[in-house]
Amino acid sequence: MNLVLEPLFPWTLLALALLAAVLGTTGWSVWRTPPRGWQRWALALTAGTALCWGSAALNPLLLQERGEALRLVIALDVSDSVLRAEGGWQAVRSRTAEALSRATGRLPAQVRATTRADVLTFRDSTAVAAQDIPLSEVDTAVARLTPSDFAVGSGSDLESGLRAAGQRIASSGRSGAVVLVSDGNQTRGDALQGAHDLARQGAPVHVLAVESSAPDFAVAAADLPARVEAGTRTYVRGVLRHFRPGPVEGQLDIRLNPGFEQGHRFGRSLAQHIDIKTEGWVRLRQPLSFQGYGLQFVELSLQGSQGGPPHIRRLFTHVTRPLRVLAVGGDQRWTAAVPQGTFEISRLRPEELAAATDWTGFDAAVLSGVPSERFRPGVLEGLSRAVAEQGLGLMIFNGDHEGSDPEAQSVLMSYAASPLDPLLPVEPGPRPHTPEPPPRHVVIVIDASGSMSGWPMRQAKAIAAHIIVNLLRDVDRLDLITFTSGARYLVSNLRMNGESKQRAMEMVGAIRASGGTDPNRALRLLQERSIEQCGLIFISDGEFGQVSARPDCRATVFAIGRRSVPNDSPLHELADPFPVGPEFDPGGINIPFFDNRPRDRYFEPGRYTPLTVEGESYGLPAPRLPLQGSAVSRRRQGSQVVTLRPKLADPVLAYGPAGEGTVGFFATGFPALWLNDPSGREAVTAWISRVVAYNARNRYHFEIEDLGDALRTTVSLSTESGEIPAVQRLSAQLEFPATSPGGSDAVGSRRDASAGEDTASGTRQDRDGPSPEAGTSSDSAQPPQPLTFQPDSTSPGTFSGVIPNPPGSPARQATLVLRESGPEALERTQRIPILIPESAPATSSLSREAYSYGTNRPLLRAIAEAGGGSVLAQSDRPLLQPAIDGAPPAALWPWLALLGALLYTTAIAVTRWLR
Repeated sequence: MNLVLEPLFPWTLLALALLAAVLGTTGWSVWRTPPRGWQRWALALTAGTALCWGSAALNPLLLQERGEALRLVIALDVSDSVLRAEGGWQAVRSRTAEALSRATGRLPAQVRATTRADVLTFRDSTAVAAQDIPLSEVDTAVARLTPSDFAVGSGSDLESGLRAAGQRIASSGRSGAVVLVSDGNQTRGDALQGAHDLARQGAPVHVLAVESSAPDFAVAAADLPARVEAGTRTYVRGVLRHFRPGPVEGQLDIRLNPGFEQGHRFGRSLAQHIDIKTEGWVRLRQPLSFQGYGLQFVELSLQGSQGGPPHIRRLFTHVTRPLRVLAVGGDQRWTAAVPQGTFEISRLRPEELAAATDWTGFDAAVLSGVPSERFRPGVLEGLSRAVAEQGLGLMIFNGDHEGSDPEAQSVLMSYAASPLDPLLPVEPGPRPHTPEPPPRHVVIVIDASGSMSGWPMRQAKAIAAHIIVNLLRDVDRLDLITFTSGARYLVSNLRMNGESKQRAMEMVGAIRASGGTDPNRALRLLQERSIEQCGLIFISDGEFGQVSARPDCRATVFAIGRRSVPNDSPLHELADPFPVGPEFDPGGINIPFFDNRPRDRYFEPGRYTPLTVEGESYGLPAPRLPLQGSAVSRRRQGSQVVTLRPKLADPVLAYGPAGEGTVGFFATGFPALWLNDPSGREAVTAWISRVVAYNARNRYHFEIEDLGDALRTTVSLSTESGEIPAVQRLSAQLEFPATSPGGSDAVGSRRDASAGEDTASGTRQDRDGPSPEAGTSSDSAQPPQPLTFQPDSTSPGTFSGVIPNPPGSPARQATLVLRESGPEALERTQRIPILIPESAPATSSLSREAYSYGTNRPLLRAIAEAGGGSVLAQSDRPLLQPAIDGAPPAALWPWLALLGALLYTTAIAVTRWLR
């Protein structure tokens, strides 16, 4: 229990003066009477009355100490205006530490021993600098604060600082108080509301005022075009203002992409230093030139002669340029198919490239009909690094093998075991021959429509039975599918051992013919699966329309009821069919899929029309125009096969991821028909554009605002004609380059890992989407970071999100991966290079903080009053007094006044009765 006096001036002085006058008069009158025995009693009662009433006038309070531990939170404003205080941050820090030392030193020893403290800093955001420390160390903790402990942001949000302090107290489960250190120049939030809420929480707010100085200079306004062309002159414009009387000197540093010294896709980091001496304000108009492409920025750092923190602005722009393609090789006929103005094409012979070739000036390289031995040493190593690490697109055209023997090495085969081999979407050459073929997976698809009734169905069953009984081994697996107007599995993934063959034969014998005909239903069932060593046996009379689905299996077609199959039959879209009549003997033919003779050709001649693999074309055109021959290869796991060669099932057009880049492969050359046909020219252009990581550069308009700890990003979409596409959703993520110098090894290890995942899941992966595996390796600096972009409810085709840039993050280069969803969405993702600056305080737009100085004393006093606290420099009230006080203080003055009145009444009675 503690007894304290809290006199209420000036009323206490008036009451004491009146009391002295009344009791003095009374005592004097008693003293003047002749001496009698009652006088001693009257004087004693009068003295007791004076003591009681005098004590009551001093407002005595009875306080009961609380025994529980308490929490004190120091909320330090570290905004630019506070840091401009006289003496800078060191002076603010020292004064705060001294004030806390005095204030905590007045607390009872028990309170100092049990109270814990936190120290947090705030700007627009908050950061905890020290937590759960003894109260005796709080002044030392403040004295040791450095700028690395500061919260980030461009303004001063006192409300967020107070609320963060209240959350620290609430989460501790204790009572406590808050000390706010600030100049009161808030630019955001409502500090009074925050103080009111803390008072309701029972945590008083004490204030330590800071006097800030006017800034030498501030960037009052700045502008950079949101979109610029690489290599062209643009301007950063702005207004610089200072607040001190007379001329002021300063320095302005203008830096392009600071923190990025390497060229890569962004051009090189540049810096310009400008000395300024002026009065009032300065207009800025500085020419700049960006290189490369992607989202880049310029940093303005304005430093006054008086020291203190610089005023920093970062302005982003979208640097674009036409797609630049390097055509390498002797066969450059494909360039005639590209419409003028689509690409900027540079032509070089492979001998003109060197190991030190700078690939950053190109978006894609096309190697057409160029064997690897024509490159000088080190060139392919540099090319592979450019693809894997810098995102260079690579397209390889094998060429038509003209004048060479089919058994001679193809252009594709020359890249086997070269630095480009791990990047290729296909394995060069035929599958290695083994005496015993690897386990096969055979899919028998039987037409069970009404036109197959009678002997056609009997022949279909005989062919299926021959394959099951005579050609399938114990290690092989079987799928049996029938189709009419629909399709269904009779057997799925059944291993052909033991009684399995008998079961399969029973299922074949039970097939009955009836209904319509749609083979695409059955073929789509296979497209949903990834099957190794797949052989398709397709049995039908061909009475249906065009085949629109084509699984990735080597096909054998039996044309039931035909002595010859016309060239326009849809059966040719799967493979060259075997005619089957009533006397057909399946044992008398050699089915190529089961032929285990070694395949000794590296290039298969012959005329064919490539077949599109439905579900993997991703909007790429695949015209039904004939081609001549194809390089022998086989698909790699994780690749995307767009077209296949009928019957052989060799890839004709395929793509695959290679680190930051994409590699495409085309198995032959382009005949004159393709180069002269509009659909052929469109296909060639689209196939090359496909390997470019960011080929829709005119579709996106970016607005990026640097908030210090985040980049507020708005993306607006438009088509080439200026219309807004119907896109309802925009998925996004950040991908970061690998920390190791990847190259071929990094890509190879990544491909092996993805291959294992494909095999385990049994499904094909979308290697073009924003998946964790795409574009990163297992040793990446950090994993892909998903982002949330919300559609703008008032502006169609506009999406907004935030790219985090946590405190302490260095400058980083990354790839912003965007995938659209909607009726008019792009089929493939777009990979936009982006430079993320280091996380540091920056003013992203016009801010009142730049113009804030002095002390907002009325606001600070109002905060202290609203929070039930005090201004530390003007009061000796203990910091934790309301928390120390257990129950509300008991006022003793009414009881003392009543006792004094009783004594005074008794004194009067004694005087009257005993006189």
